[in-house]
Amino acid sequence: MKKYTLLSLLALLLCVSGCKTEPDYSDAVYMTGTLTSSNVKFLVEGQSTLGLTVTSTDKAETDVTVGVQVAPQLLESFNSSTGRNCQMPPEGSYSFEGGEVIIPAGQNQSIQIKVTADSEKLQEGVSYCLPVTITSVSNSDLKVMESSRTAYVMLTKVIEIKAAYLARRGYFNIPSFGDQENSPVKALGQMTLEMKVLPKSFPVGQEKSASGISSLCGCEENFLFRFGDGAR
Repeated sequence: MKKYTLLSLLALLLCVSGCKTEPDYSDAVYMTGTLTSSNVKFLVEGQSTLGLTVTSTDKAETDVTVGVQVAPQLLESFNSSTGRNCQMPPEGSYSFEGGEVIIPAGQNQSIQIKVTADSEKLQEGVSYCLPVTITSVSNSDLKVMESSRTAYVMLTKVIEIKAAYLARRGYFNIPSFGDQENSPVKALGQMTLEMKVLPKSFPVGQEKSASGISSLCGCEENFLFRFGDGAR
């Protein structure tokens, strides 16, 4: 009896093993550039434009129409899965020329979908994300690669800062804010200084001139930064 029971179990296991679904290796379309990461960087400075495309894993036999749309509903799950706190760009800060794109016959990449953004309407320090997803494929048996169906366009506003011009005098003098009548910062009770420095070269041996920073000197409220004079 035990012998027949073991044979029955073996036959059942063979049937179950034979019913396993094989991996799907059929050709598909996906958002270009999302195979390794679904995030697409978009630096916005003034009026900036980003071109997105759809790619097929094989050349199209005929013109393939692919539906592509902005998908705000995907942002919440994106934030949850990545631990981010991204926001949709505000209304009027971007335009999207989506809807449908064509992968021409004999090619494997579509024409560009243009995303345009205005940095003046974006806030500094805010993480913006614009999910762009494939919604349909027509005139073809091509499927959609689910892991690369959506491109999450990460909009970053370029921050412009003022920098000291040192080409003529070779130094930048920060005025005091004490009792000097003509000081442009005399009304301040205190001041914080933040500086980014990009050294390009330093004096070597007995050389007395260089294009890099030679000294950073501070004395109470007056700070003097000298560049390229060979001082120590």
